[in-house]
Amino acid sequence: MQLTRWTIINREEFAKGSRPSKQEWCELIETQAVDGKIIAGTPYIDAARFVANTVMNPPGTHNSDMDVPDLLSYH
Repeated sequence: MQLTRWTIINREEFAKGSRPSKQEWCELIETQAVDGKIIAGTPYIDAARFVANTVMNPPGTHNSDMDVPDLLSYH
């Protein structure tokens, strides 16, 4: 795991106005939605895994409000 400071991820991966705050990054790491570590209150993100993933949800959560039976019957 190569860790990258949250400010660098923000600058390289997000447009101004859509960048997560330091607190939001910490919450994403704490809920395991994003791989990383919080060191002395500063979030560091596993940049390679972050860029490779398209959906960032904590373990056990769904990507939409529809469950599998709804998806199968949805027209």
